[in-house]
Amino acid sequence: MNAFTPEFLRALRERDEPETSAEGEISLVLRESEGRFALFRSWRKLEAGDEPEAAFETREDALLFLAARGALIWPRRYELSATSEGGRFMVSAEGRPVGWLRTFDSDWLFSVNALAAVLRSSEGLAWLMGLSGPWRIEEVGEIRRDEPLCRQH
Repeated sequence: MNAFTPEFLRALRERDEPETSAEGEISLVLRESEGRFALFRSWRKLEAGDEPEAAFETREDALLFLAARGALIWPRRYELSATSEGGRFMVSAEGRPVGWLRTFDSDWLFSVNALAAVLRSSEGLAWLMGLSGPWRIEEVGEIRRDEPLCRQH
């Protein structure tokens, strides 16, 4: 069955449930108003006098913040040990060691957790791809075409 057929998508939606109850709590939508781009909770509107959760001068900034907010619903995948073992800091995922860092770098860990979370969101990933521009999307297609996992056997 093709993953893009209406039948497949309908069956998938019937089984899909939010990973956490927080997903509905932080669901935001982008709305343009008065030359600005605002992020509202899905049930709120500027016309009703509601205050947006955030507002930006450009659509690009609004979409970046929207993708980042959506990433917050996912639990952090990676953890970094606060203590060094043999001069290395252990990186774990789901309670098991998966690697190590030579230095304790909480920014790096935060960044990888954010990226992992965005990859779990089709919308977030689509917004980021769209923001990268047509040339970057074309380049990504070329890179992916040459990857062993993407080649047809």
